[in-house]
Amino acid sequence: CKTRSDGDCLCRTSVSESVMFTDIVNVSKEDVMSQLFLGVLGPQQGSAPTNITDDLTVHMIRGNLDSNTVFEVQDMGRTLYLKNTLSTVRVEGWTMPPQIYEAEDAISNAPIITDTSSATGGSYVDARGGDQTTFVEWTVNVTNAGKYLLSLSLRYASNADLRPLSVFVNEQEVLRPAANPNPIVGVTNLGLNFDTYPIGRCQADCNRDDQCNFGLFCYERNGDEAVPGCSGGAVTGWDYCVDISDFNFGFVLLPTGGWFDNWCYSDPLEVDLIGKRERRSDGYWRPA
Repeated sequence: CKTRSDGDCLCRTSVSESVMFTDIVNVSKEDVMSQLFLGVLGPQQGSAPTNITDDLTVHMIRGNLDSNTVFEVQDMGRTLYLKNTLSTVRVEGWTMPPQIYEAEDAISNAPIITDTSSATGGSYVDARGGDQTTFVEWTVNVTNAGKYLLSLSLRYASNADLRPLSVFVNEQEVLRPAANPNPIVGVTNLGLNFDTYPIGRCQADCNRDDQCNFGLFCYERNGDEAVPGCSGGAVTGWDYCVDISDFNFGFVLLPTGGWFDNWCYSDPLEVDLIGKRERRSDGYWRPA
C-alpha cells in the first residue's frame, strides 16, 4: 500500500466472485445470513421460487443454482434478498517495471571484469577468493515505501563451493526464512580424518563438498560463524557439512555449471524499502 501525506494508506485491490452455495440441501437461514452479503432489489426476472423453510426461499432460473441465484430471507419482519455470490477482495502490491542495477556501477571492493559480452552491461564484478570478503553496495531510490523483490544475476563455476551472501538494507540484515529446516542437532568435531569421509550433517572438518554425505555441502568458515542447522561448540575456523535447507542468508548461491554465457537468476528476496520523503514546514518528515 501507498502511504498518503495525511497518514492514510491507499491500497490497490482486486475483487473476484464465485458461487457460494452449490446445493440447497441442508442450507439454513443462518447459513445464508452469515455467508451472503450482497443484497439485490429482488429475484431475477424469469426465476421460480423454491421454499426451503418457512423463512427461506431460493429463486432459480430453470433450476440452476449459480451466482445469480437469489435467496429470499424473512427476518424480524423484514424481507431480505441476497445474491448467491462470494466476493473475495485481495490487496495487491503496486507494480513497477523491473529495474536493473549493474554491479560494476556499485561501490565494491572486488575487481571489475570488462572483457565479456555475456553480462547485461558488458562487465561484471568478480568475487574475491580465499578468506577475503566481497561486498557490493547499491544506492536505490524508490518513490513509495513498501515491499520489493530483489534478485541477483550470477554465473558460478561448476567446481565452486556453496556461497552464502548476507543482504543488508539500511544497515539491517535481511534474512530469508529457512526452507523446510531440519531438526537442530549438535556439532561433531571429528577433525581431518580421511578414514571417516564422507561425514554427516553438522560434522567437521571438511574441505570439499565430496567429503560430505550426498546432498550436503561443506560450509566454509573463517572464524566463529554460526553453523546453519547445528548447535554446540563449533571449532573456530573449522568447516562443517550442512544442508542448504537450513540456511537463512539473504542469498545462497549454488554452482551453475560453468564460466561463460550461462547466467542464472537467484530466487527473489523480499525486502522493505523506504520511499522518498520530504520535510514538512513543522520539521517532521512525510512521504513525498
